[in-house]
Amino acid sequence: MLTSPMDQLSSVRFLATGNSYASQHSQFLIGRSTIGGIVRETCDVLWQCLVPLVMAPPCHQDWLDVAEGFMNAAQFPNCIGALDGKHIRVLKPPNSGSQYFNYRQFFSVVLHAVADSNCRFLLVDIGAFGSAADARIFSTSRMGRQMREQQLSIPAPQALPGSSGTADPFVFLADEAFGLSNNVIRPFARRNIDTRRQVFNYRLIRARRHVECAFGIFANRWQVFLSRIQLASENVSAVFRACVVLHNFCRRHDTVLNVLHPLPTVLGGEVLEEAVQHGRPVQFAILVGDLFMKYFLSPQGALPWQLKYA
Repeated sequence: MLTSPMDQLSSVRFLATGNSYASQHSQFLIGRSTIGGIVRETCDVLWQCLVPLVMAPPCHQDWLDVAEGFMNAAQFPNCIGALDGKHIRVLKPPNSGSQYFNYRQFFSVVLHAVADSNCRFLLVDIGAFGSAADARIFSTSRMGRQMREQQLSIPAPQALPGSSGTADPFVFLADEAFGLSNNVIRPFARRNIDTRRQVFNYRLIRARRHVECAFGIFANRWQVFLSRIQLASENVSAVFRACVVLHNFCRRHDTVLNVLHPLPTVLGGEVLEEAVQHGRPVQFAILVGDLFMKYFLSPQGALPWQLKYA
């Protein structure tokens, strides 16, 4: 158990400021090794206590609320999360070779997360090697496996508002580094694309920016991530977990959420069922992308300024 409130304060201060153990030692007059144990214990307790409150596995209604949030904030229908990864600089673990050495030329571990329109984390995968590509990390992670095996209680496909066609799936929005799947779509390649695809890319990136904002808020609030973390790898994962749930806790209590109002939209797709039945997730994702592209160009789904920024 933690020995005193002062011990807990020193741990939270470490997460918020990123100050070294030596600095904590000078301020709180606690031994450096003792501070390390306190930080690890505090992080474990924060994770255990806050996960049920601020990061419980989303249920069917939670996903519908997330989709309504994206529709209200970014006018992107049937979106249940924005997906991205963030490299966190760490001290090279002993005997790790180049496992943690990433394409940006520093040692890191990777945080993959799905965020909602309020920049809160819904799903996270923590601690992958920095040398691995985002697509590989995602495909082998528990998060990716749960998506592929339909274990996330994602609502059944429903028609976009205003459509009388086949129900369309709920989707996660990713960037070009991720692979396509039944519930993950990404922008079209930027080389030699027409105006229709440029509009789709703009609308997708406009909605996906929420996860990038989430990472920015996360790192600036918990400034231990702004410099190289000089901790053992198991302690780095504990710090990650604690800061993720603290981030969600703060987002819940320091932001006034707007009342959500559904907005009108359009278009379904009759060809989707055949692609799903034949088990071709990439082809299915391409068809879904085409449906959204058509919707964004329709009178019901177009934004007045989208051609200006596409």
